[in-house]
Amino acid sequence: MALISHSTCANANADAECNSKHSTDAPGIYCSRDCQLKDSSRHGLECKSPLSKPGWKPSWEFDRRTPAFVGDGEIQEAHGVQKFLWGNIPALDKSIVDPVEFTSLTVSASGDLRNVVQTVAGLPRDFSKRCEIFVNDKDEDIVARNVIILLAARCFDPSTVPEALLHIWYSALIPTSVLGGLQEKVLPLVQDVCNKIEGKGNDLLLSKTWNFSTCTIRVMLKKRQWNHVLQYLHVPVGLDTVQALKVRKATTLAPHRIDYLHRSYCSQPSGWRAARQKFREDGLLLPFGASRTEFRTPNPTFFQTEDTWPMTDSSDPLDTWPMKDIIEQAKSTKNDLYGGLHRHVANILGEFCAKLVTLETKFHVTQVDAMDLAKTLDLSGKPESSFDRIEVSNIIDYCHLGPQRTLDTFSKLLRPPEVNPHATLITLSLNAVQEANMGEPAMENIRDRLLQVARYVPRPNRSQLGGYKYSKPNINGMSALTLFMDFDGLFEKYKKATNLLDLGKKSGLKLKPTNTIVEAWPYRLRPNASQEDFDVLFASGQTGCERYMEWARDESLKK
Repeated sequence: MALISHSTCANANADAECNSKHSTDAPGIYCSRDCQLKDSSRHGLECKSPLSKPGWKPSWEFDRRTPAFVGDGEIQEAHGVQKFLWGNIPALDKSIVDPVEFTSLTVSASGDLRNVVQTVAGLPRDFSKRCEIFVNDKDEDIVARNVIILLAARCFDPSTVPEALLHIWYSALIPTSVLGGLQEKVLPLVQDVCNKIEGKGNDLLLSKTWNFSTCTIRVMLKKRQWNHVLQYLHVPVGLDTVQALKVRKATTLAPHRIDYLHRSYCSQPSGWRAARQKFREDGLLLPFGASRTEFRTPNPTFFQTEDTWPMTDSSDPLDTWPMKDIIEQAKSTKNDLYGGLHRHVANILGEFCAKLVTLETKFHVTQVDAMDLAKTLDLSGKPESSFDRIEVSNIIDYCHLGPQRTLDTFSKLLRPPEVNPHATLITLSLNAVQEANMGEPAMENIRDRLLQVARYVPRPNRSQLGGYKYSKPNINGMSALTLFMDFDGLFEKYKKATNLLDLGKKSGLKLKPTNTIVEAWPYRLRPNASQEDFDVLFASGQTGCERYMEWARDESLKK
């Protein structure tokens, strides 16, 4: 299965004399200066986009009108299908993996596989323990994609698998060869299961285990869920490249959402906006100037109908991996964020797939409500109190399970300290700070916060604005206020209001005073942060309110 080469010349209209491979003395990813010049009519338009200009202004500022997200009318913060096929928070930092503490992991409400892939990829090469990972989510689309990606990781040609997985995971269109690989290698495995369970009841849990040398993949789904996985390996009848892009753009570039799009661009450094715009247009996770000619097949793991894109307009893989890692990979072409992300994810996937060959790993994939996970684990032969690490995303927030049900449900699955003193339940709250801030006086600490914002977002001369209050600097100034909230104080208020520590005690859990695996506030702006640090955080999509909590078992608390 041949895939695109990282060294393919970016000149899509190259003639037969093109060297195909790019040269070290040619800028970007062209094989030569000659090919770069021949492609200048196309590439120049993208590089010279108005979005890339430092003086770019949002549409509403040109029109001197009130933007759509301000006012008394209906404010629609999100547009499209409310699914998180890529997750909603950056992957945990790879440094969290400590082989002394880790042999088994469960990821409930997993979203995609980014934390699983990151964790396995981060294990040291001399790691010799058996690694067992349970991956669960209640969303059937997320689970179907996770099953397909795991099977492809073991079935595809090792020399091409990282690139293939990357595009199955993130690109709206894929090379025909990748779809061929899915239908040749993965589809028969799933089809065989569906054939064997055809006469079974729709709601009966049915499991299948595949053994690949050192790696085992066990999937436990209901019949209708198995059939759903099978559908994800077929492009809908009648859906071609043109229609697929049209359907996607109806969400990502909806005309009535122009103000929301431009608001998101206001916080971006000038060199990043054109890159984000290009991804909205073609949905391909590739370096900015890379050839797109081979990407002609709608990705069936996204397109299940011929008229729906399955995510919101703001969904972006850049928001689901640490920005510092993306920038590090993009440093040679600092504004090519998607090129940096492409290299970062490809590297991690390469390491992940290599570990599946050398390490003894066993994956269990399920699709149940988090409250029913213990029962499903029992059916899998996994006893209670058998996990070294449990990650549950942000289901501790009240819009999901809430603190009491989350802690009650997962405390019993965690290994006790006498078996593993490092066993940890990791919870994430995206809403704790905002909920604690509700009801606070509108002007409390606002003066101090405005002064801090002014260090990073220069305010325009009022005389230049002529009384207009919705300029880009003003919008950025108001948006940046969130980054300077009293996070610690508000989180303490949240803990008291929810009796969080008492809820933990009732479940036999204690909140660690200091996190040992993942930073408590990984996206909070540091005191006296540099302008560059501010710019990166402000553009990242994170607010600083994201709070990780680590819990350990302590049965004495129940007494």
